[in-house]
Amino acid sequence: MGVLDSVPGRVDRRLAGGQRADAGAFPALALLRREARVSTGALRPVVGDGVLSRHGQLVVLCAAPEDRADLVDAVLAAHERVAHAGGDASALAEQIDTVLSDAADDLNVVVFGPAGDALAVAVYGHAWADVTTEHGEQRLALRQSHNGVRSVLPGTLVSVRAGLGDVDVSTEPQRWGNLEHGSVHAAGLLFVAAGAPDVAPAPPAHEGSSGPSTSQVPPLASMPTVAMPIADAEAATDADDADAAPADAAQPAAPPEMPAVAPQERAVDRSQSFSSVVLFAATGAEPQAPERAPLPIATPPQPVAPEIPPAPHPVDDGRPKVMGVYCKNGHFDDPSARYCAICGISMVQQTLLPRLGPRPPLGVLVLDEGSILSLDTDYVIGRDPARDADVVTGTARQLRIEDPEGVLSRIHARIVLSGWQVQVVDLGSANGTRVWRPGDATWQPIPPQTPTAITPGTQVGFGRRQLRYESHRNT
Repeated sequence: MGVLDSVPGRVDRRLAGGQRADAGAFPALALLRREARVSTGALRPVVGDGVLSRHGQLVVLCAAPEDRADLVDAVLAAHERVAHAGGDASALAEQIDTVLSDAADDLNVVVFGPAGDALAVAVYGHAWADVTTEHGEQRLALRQSHNGVRSVLPGTLVSVRAGLGDVDVSTEPQRWGNLEHGSVHAAGLLFVAAGAPDVAPAPPAHEGSSGPSTSQVPPLASMPTVAMPIADAEAATDADDADAAPADAAQPAAPPEMPAVAPQERAVDRSQSFSSVVLFAATGAEPQAPERAPLPIATPPQPVAPEIPPAPHPVDDGRPKVMGVYCKNGHFDDPSARYCAICGISMVQQTLLPRLGPRPPLGVLVLDEGSILSLDTDYVIGRDPARDADVVTGTARQLRIEDPEGVLSRIHARIVLSGWQVQVVDLGSANGTRVWRPGDATWQPIPPQTPTAITPGTQVGFGRRQLRYESHRNT
């Protein structure tokens, strides 16, 4: 399928509306021989300034001008709303079409996910998507903004490679990145369906291409390995954490100017005639200056109280409520932050009034095998964390980690979100939990059942496995 040219401006809506009752703002292509069944798979981000969001099998990649972060907020809110309601990719595309219908600015969006038993893909603005199925590869792209195109693709899905308008098709995603839930900064993506063969690297861009080029992004720096030889232990039991094989506390090695502009001479018009003029009569008396009213006395301006942005109407979306402050653009932030985590505006010179509001995600957890998890709730970590009471009641999310050697306990540790702080708690595990903060020379054990605050860049080790806490918040 080639590039689809849409009707410029809003003409497409008026034309289509006069043809049939169910016409939309963009064409819908239905190819229904054998539908592309959507399954779980690896979602690898391409680093960039956009936002990549995933809720289950619904994936959104979007970006807007720097001064229109509210459009991205609206798209992400629609994504979360449709996902929580159990909607599909077609319902999400309808929601995003509503967001774009009144937007005067360009917004680049890629949406894909299941729609019944088929794969639905939609692109907006200058975004593009290359979808590979068992029948071959098809590209969806537009040359006009404010319009979109949808497609329902046949065959078994292999992969989806997508990007925003400023991403080179040859740019490779993060090698070990895998977004399982939440959102991260990205300007492109590669989704590989579960069980699909390895996807070959993207072909290099054609010479002379007018599109911008993005340099190859190096992989994330490797995390230090926890070296803990396993000692002999008795067989595991289900009654307590004695089922975890003991491990030594052996510590790993240290982880590794404008040019001046010449003044222009003012041109003189010498064509005009010149003559003398008598300004005063020859009476010998000095001319009298006309009387005029006295000048008004200036008064110092009265100080103006800084304007405090009104708080948005609270919406009960199930997220925990915490005390925070709103930046001048209406984004909810940590009271101790120097800059807004959403738009980056300075918070220092504003009068901040603490208010109660829904807490946004505090960052992400990056596992040693590349999985990325959004920090929007507590996590219980272990070989079998589903048994934890908070996981059963839904107040925490389980993070099950494979450990065939049995060093990791069934319920080992917990990542706790306390206010705006991220903490780690060892839940009385057999082999303990350790942290490696930025600047440390070695792993440091934490006491059991004691919340320990961690900062962005901190690595948490349990058994032979580890994760890293990352956050873009400016604190």
